[in-house]
Amino acid sequence: MVMVEEAYMPLTLSAPHLMDEEFQELCDKYSDYRLEYSAAGELFIMPPTDPETGARNAAITHRLRSWALTATRGVVTDSSSGFMLPDRSRLWPDSAWISRARLLARPTCPEFVIELMSPTDRRKRSTKRCSNGSRTERS
Repeated sequence: MVMVEEAYMPLTLSAPHLMDEEFQELCDKYSDYRLEYSAAGELFIMPPTDPETGARNAAITHRLRSWALTATRGVVTDSSSGFMLPDRSRLWPDSAWISRARLLARPTCPEFVIELMSPTDRRKRSTKRCSNGSRTERS
């Protein structure tokens, strides 16, 4: 197993053909970090957000939830919710809305995703979500 100092985060590793069980083992072992996996076999390891970013994420999720309560056709998730997309990517959007019908499907993709982007974020992650059936907004 690779040990990496947080100073080198976020980190992208090549891990082609990573099995679902292996990915889950990594998530369990590194539970203080966010791990995402692309269909191309890239493993993204990201440290926790700082309090200011966490507050911005909370505000975004709150606004999306306020809208969703009036629509009543789906649910809102926050950055702790992961999705296995149809292409087998495993991604955790900062905030998302998913219809109740899609919520029951596995694999699935939320219809609407909000990503809080910083200059160092990998913008291709949002593109991958769109190719799996979601609309992404950058904040």
